[in-house]
Amino acid sequence: MENKTKYYICKCVAGHVGIHSYLPISIPIKANSAKEAADKAKTKPRVKKNRKGVVLETREVTYTEFLRQYAINDENPYFKCHSIQEQRQLCNLDGMLEYDDYYDAKTYNNSKDSRFDRIKRKRRMEELKYNLDSDYVSESNNIYD
Repeated sequence: MENKTKYYICKCVAGHVGIHSYLPISIPIKANSAKEAADKAKTKPRVKKNRKGVVLETREVTYTEFLRQYAINDENPYFKCHSIQEQRQLCNLDGMLEYDDYYDAKTYNNSKDSRFDRIKRKRRMEELKYNLDSDYVSESNNIYD
C-alpha cells in the first residue's frame, strides 16, 4: 500500500465574524486522504470549532492549485488579524459573509424572567441548605448537652 501525500483544498466555516454569520474560506491541506484533510482543516485557526459541519467541501487539487490557494490566503488580511479591532480596520467583509442558521435551532435563554428565576432558585437552594445545616447543628448541640 503506497502512502503518497495528496493536496486538498477544504472549504470551511470561518468564525470571529458574529454568531449568526460565517465566512467561507478555502484552506490548502496536505494529507493522505480527504477525511484526514478535513480533520486537519478543523484544527486550523479561524475555523469555527464549536459546531458540527465546519468543513463544507473537500476536493483534491494539483500542486499548482495548492500553491495558488496558499498564496491567496497569504495575501488575505483576514488571516493576518490578531484582534477584532484589527479585523474591523483591515478587512472589509461586507458581501462576503453568509448567514449561519446553525444557531437558529438552538434556544438561548437570556431573557430577564429566566435570569430572575435562576436567582430565585439559587437563593431558595441556599436557604434550604442553610436550614438543613442549622438543623443538623442544633441536633448535634442537643446531643452533647
